Amino acid sequence: MNITELEGWRLVAVVVDRSSGRAELYWNGKRVAADQTILTNFINSNRMLRIGSTLNNQRFFKGKVDNVRLYGVALTLVEVATLANQ
Repeated sequence: MNITELEGWRLVAVVVDRSSGRAELYWNGKRVAADQTILTNFINSNRMLRIGSTLNNQRFFKGKVDNVRLYGVALTLVEVATLANQ
């Protein structure tokens, strides 16, 4: 898998457990990374969530972002895989 190959539709999901600070990155329904501390500073701050740019607006995603969803609970691996296959 090459995450930089973005031609066509892709499902990118990040699942964050605020209580543990753990973040998991999913690519087309498969978990490709997990980290206990990567989002700790973001979770414990009042920063706005940005999709398609860095927090300081210095870099932007070159493409289209479609069908953004935010959930109030952390999705399971099975739930993310189901979304990828819809």
